[in-house]
Amino acid sequence: LLENLLLWARSKRGMIPFNPTLIELLPVVREGAEMMEEPAKIKNITIEIDINEDIAVLADNNILQTIIRNLVSNAVKFTLPGGHVILKAKSKDNSSVEVSVEDTGIGMSHEIMDNLFKPGSRTGRKGTEGESSSGLGLIVCNDFVKMLGGKLEIESEQGKGSRFFFSLPSH
Repeated sequence: LLENLLLWARSKRGMIPFNPTLIELLPVVREGAEMMEEPAKIKNITIEIDINEDIAVLADNNILQTIIRNLVSNAVKFTLPGGHVILKAKSKDNSSVEVSVEDTGIGMSHEIMDNLFKPGSRTGRKGTEGESSSGLGLIVCNDFVKMLGGKLEIESEQGKGSRFFFSLPSH
């Protein structure tokens, strides 16, 4: 929470360095997913990565890493033991790549989804094993995806999981 709060405050004040370069997506996603291996292991959740090695995106490495880490963290937090999280990327056209984090978790109501990116709204709820959540991580993700020129979108159904996805330029 503290890390997300500090990141969000720094980004709002224009204090986050922004250095977009063409980067290979797979190593960034692997690093973000590796940070969540232990919590996933404790809950017996599998994390799968379905991304071709040749996919590259125009992004800031640190900002993209923060987005991936937060989305995977939320996916693990809101997935029941024995569930599944998958990170995917696919070329949408010749100029963009869609990145997604999907889970088999508890999903969200339309009311929660409508308020996810609104500071001050009460979207934080406990994870499936009582993990704390403030909702601030998704606000940071949304702001950072916008910095990278994309839009963070959600598909979710209560009891059936969630899919968070965004597009990044490929050059």
